[in-house]
Amino acid sequence: MAVDSKGLVYVSDRENNRIQIFDANGKFLKPWTHLGCTQGLYITKKDELWIITHRNNVENGTYDTLLAGS
Repeated sequence: MAVDSKGLVYVSDRENNRIQIFDANGKFLKPWTHLGCTQGLYITKKDELWIITHRNNVENGTYDTLLAGS
């Protein structure tokens, strides 16, 4: 689980191959389902998102920025 500078909460749901995104009040906003099995999330103070994923028996690191919107 990680929280961005806007208070959005990102929850790794590795069993369902998605990241669930909630607002600060806990309202579900949307899922990200394109990443495979997510193992961990980290958001820097500059809203840089780091994700560790597992797909086809390969561990991957993914980086993106949340500055353009989530």
